[in-house]
Formats: sequence, structure tokens, C-alpha cells
Amino acid sequence: MARFLMISCNKVDSPYPVYPLGANIVASAVREAGHEVKLIDIFVDGENNLENEIKDYQPDYIGLSLRNVDNVCFNESSLFFSQYKSLVEKIKKVSNATIILGGSAFTIFPEKFLEYLGADYGIKGAGEISLPKLIDQLEKKKKPHERIIQGEVSFSSKNNIFLNRDNKLSSFYLTKGGMLNVFTKKGCPHNCLYCSYPSLEGKKYLYRDPKNVVDEIEYLIKEHTADFIFFTDSVFNDRAKNYLLIIEEMIRRNIRISWTCYMRPDKFDREEVKLLKKSGLHCVEWGTDCSSDQTLKGMNKDFKWEDVKNSNDLFAEYEIPNSHFIIFGGPGETLSTLEEGIKNLSELKYCVIFGGIGIRIFPHTGIFDLAIKRGLVKNEDELFYKEIYYFSEDINPEWLDNYLKEVFKNQQNWFYPYTGFTEKNYFLHNSGFRGPLWDLLLRSKRR
Repeated sequence: MARFLMISCNKVDSPYPVYPLGANIVASAVREAGHEVKLIDIFVDGENNLENEIKDYQPDYIGLSLRNVDNVCFNESSLFFSQYKSLVEKIKKVSNATIILGGSAFTIFPEKFLEYLGADYGIKGAGEISLPKLIDQLEKKKKPHERIIQGEVSFSSKNNIFLNRDNKLSSFYLTKGGMLNVFTKKGCPHNCLYCSYPSLEGKKYLYRDPKNVVDEIEYLIKEHTADFIFFTDSVFNDRAKNYLLIIEEMIRRNIRISWTCYMRPDKFDREEVKLLKKSGLHCVEWGTDCSSDQTLKGMNKDFKWEDVKNSNDLFAEYEIPNSHFIIFGGPGETLSTLEEGIKNLSELKYCVIFGGIGIRIFPHTGIFDLAIKRGLVKNEDELFYKEIYYFSEDINPEWLDNYLKEVFKNQQNWFYPYTGFTEKNYFLHNSGFRGPLWDLLLRSKRR
């Protein structure tokens, strides 16, 4: 039996602090494989006592979960690789443990992170199968052929890795973040130009058993006093309607909990929306991203503005608050589409608008290919050390920033940059409010 220490390195708290679900699941899988496991969350525990904790625990292996490359915000740019480097240096001062990297940030830049941080191994993608296998190999003195290992994904309703949350962390994130998180599937079949989900999780959906998902929700309610959950799937409402199986199971078991998710504008019927609300749907965060047909097409979205408006207004009719995250200045954006987009957004009912500008360019995305063609980047490596954003050739970023500040300040419940809402969250969550909180702006208006 080996001794394994998992460290969640995430410090990002915008728009709200998030329970380190991926790190927790992988740590649970290592524990299920028969090893001793300890989980440290840097966001909760800080780094001041890290060296002492490592010396006391004496791990054989240390896993670093790297969630974010940067904060993906043109207005307030911040890269995190130097923070990760500092953390590894602290670890190496007090331990000779084998260091294994993982997480979405690592999966985007595996070679660069492995080299820059001086780690021993790394796992691209899901680690719940591959990490226990790697530790088993190393314990048997069998070194793998490659230092970067491709992760495997397989969901079994028989294992307990989803039913093993840390009580201290659950309490912290319920208080500070207002909710706990659950995922129902991995992967994304859509091809939005900017998005790295298909390269991170695969281009096809891999579903968990709906009963297993609802088992986890019941566990979170009973063992961790959860009263609000966020379904973290890239898109919750899949076209095959598998998500409704989860909703129906929640209703069948009489689960009492509020929830929210990311949804894709689609053709919903009224009975479907009624079912969602009956199950506890509290509010919806739409993956809209653009505000006109031309920019939706430019972003390779497979829906039109009519779908956005119809979806939004149908949910509004049932008093379900809506929010839209809009990226201005992307492919196809012009002065004309900006004016059209602002008009379109202003006509939406019962919603909050969060605005951002420019598209952070990541490898293995359509926007990366466009950037190469325009000569904005030469290769993947330069994206590791510098945040480079894509803007339409017809838009000046500085002008766009000033334009949106003027437009948004005259609109109620519109936020630009979107980080402007974050500061309000801290006080309300600490006061006992649950959920993403932007919905309160709309609910108070209807009283």
C-alpha cells in the first residue's frame, strides 16, 4: 500500500469558489484501489503549512490537480503557471515523492507543464482509472514507457468514488460558493470555435447511470447537508434527452433540492420545462456566447438567435431566471452586429447579461486554427506563457472595451466585465444565500 497526497491547486474564486470535484474523484479512486490517501485544497487550506503537512504525511506520490491555465479574462489577465512552479518548489524542498500532474490545465498543455514544473509523470484527461494503474505499475517497479499517459473514462454504478466527499470541503464550499457540484456526463459533441471541452473530454458524450447520479445527490443531501447543486456538464440538455432521465428519477425519489446548470438554447416544449421546474430547477446559465446570427455562425454555433430568444422567454414564462454569457468581438463581429446584438439582448425577458471581450486562444480549437491563418500565433508553445486573445479584424479591442462600458452602464442587470458581479457574491454567500446569486436580482424585481 502506497501513501498518496492529492493537492488541488486551484485558487480561482470567480464567479464563485468551486469544490475540487475532479481531484476528489481521482483521490477516491486511488483510495478504492487500496492506498492511503490525503487531500489538500490550496484554496481552503492555503500554502503556509504545506511543507509541514508533507513532512508529517511522508507521501510516496503527490498528485497536483491543475484546473486553470489562467483566468480567461481579457480585462483582468492573470496567468497561473508561476504559482504552480512555486508550489512544486515548496514540495521538492521537503519531499522526494513522485510528482504526478493532472487536471484540465495540464491536459491543454501537457508537455509544457511537465517540462516547466519538472514533474515525473502526467495524466491527460480523466485520471480515475489511469492514476491507480500508474501507481500500481510504479509500486511494482515497472516504469511506464511514456511520462505523459492518456487518461481513460469508464463509469460504473458499482464503485463509490462519487460518494466520498470531504466534509470540511463540502461545508466550506456550501458556505463560500453557495452550492456543491455534480457531473452527469463527460465529453461534448458540439464544435464551438473557442472551446477546449472536446479535446479535454472527448467529442462524444459518455453518460453516467442516471440512478447513480441521483444516488450521489441523495448522498450530498444526507451526508453533506447540500441544498443546492450545480450540474457541471459542458451542456446539461443533450439532444438524446438523457438528462430528462435524471430529472425524472429525482422526481420519482421526491428529491428536494434546488439546482442549476449550463444549457444550450434548443427547441423545448412546455411539458419539459414544467418537469425541470418541478424537479427543482432554480435558474439557467445559457451557453449563448454571441448575440446575433452572424456572430453565432462565426463561432460555429449550431443554433440561431431565434432559438436563444424562444428558449429564454419560455423559461421566463415559468419564472425561471436566465443568464447569458456573451463574448463580444469574436469572428464575424462588426459595428453592425454589435448594434444588432445589443438590441437582441435588450429584448430578452427575465435575464441577466454578463459580457466579456475577445477569445482566449487555446490549442486544439477552431479559434487556434483561425489564429494561425491570420498570423496571430505561430505555435502552441507561445500560448502557454502568454494570454493571446482573438478579435475580429473589424473590431479594435480598446474601442470595444469603452463602447461596452458605456452600453452596459445604462442597462439594468447587465455586467461588463463579467467579473464585476463577483464581489457581491462573497457577502451574500457568507450571509447564507445559496446558488449563483445573480438570480436574486431578477426575483427581487418581481416581488
